[in-house]
Amino acid sequence: MGLLAGKTKLRRIVRWSKRNLAELQRHLPFPNGVPSVSTMSRMLVAVDEEMVALALTNWIGEIYNTRGIHIAIDGKGLRAAARKVREEKTPYILNAIDVASKLVIGQLVIQGKANEMTAIPELMELLEIKGSTITIDAIGATGNILNAIHDNGWEFVLQVKKNCPELYAELMRLFEGLSEDRENDPKGFQDKYGNDYSYQLLRGSISFPMVEVWRHTQEEIKRFKKMSNAVLFASGSCWEGVDFPGDMVSSLIIVRLPFSVPDPVQEANKTLCLRMNKIKY
Repeated sequence: MGLLAGKTKLRRIVRWSKRNLAELQRHLPFPNGVPSVSTMSRMLVAVDEEMVALALTNWIGEIYNTRGIHIAIDGKGLRAAARKVREEKTPYILNAIDVASKLVIGQLVIQGKANEMTAIPELMELLEIKGSTITIDAIGATGNILNAIHDNGWEFVLQVKKNCPELYAELMRLFEGLSEDRENDPKGFQDKYGNDYSYQLLRGSISFPMVEVWRHTQEEIKRFKKMSNAVLFASGSCWEGVDFPGDMVSSLIIVRLPFSVPDPVQEANKTLCLRMNKIKY
């Protein structure tokens, strides 16, 4: 509770707890009052951080549906923690985050940034995330990580940097000249590299059935709904009035949104500020 109240040090947590003891006793008995700083320190030292992380992952799996969602995996150093540990090495935690809700659904303690590559497959094995899409930064562009994602039936969005020279060069060859084409002839670029180009480029190279729709046609939409793990290529007008119930669509790629991306957190902050008359929008 002290951490949720913004208190990041034990002494501040203890002082906050003493000030709010009456409120805290409505939820927990605290028969001997608030523990001292020394008592809380001894308790935290005795905690096995790996077991806590596993317990958190199991608990989240019981109360939250982690299938068919977008999961971002990233390792982060704990802020201002290096000077508090031996050898003053920054402690790292590898997180799996549900992008939509910003909820951490899994964690692993890792010994430094360099160990992130070996820990990512271990973290994914702890999660029940079949049908989900995984995004990882460039450190995840390795064969063992991508094979682990593929073998478990997950999807992934890959970032590639020059530290993977062969794959980077192959992608650069694939997209060579596209930027110049778009700048010189935007309309011609859209006609050439629209849905049909993507469809023709991928046809025969992926193992999923493919459906191409140019206008809203119920026949093609019905055919797509009856398929398993199919890929649908459709223009904007094709999506008007189309309903895909349940988890039929696991991944949706939108080339361009006709409106700004909604941010419910930002909108809530604006509403609160307006009510408090602190900021004028």
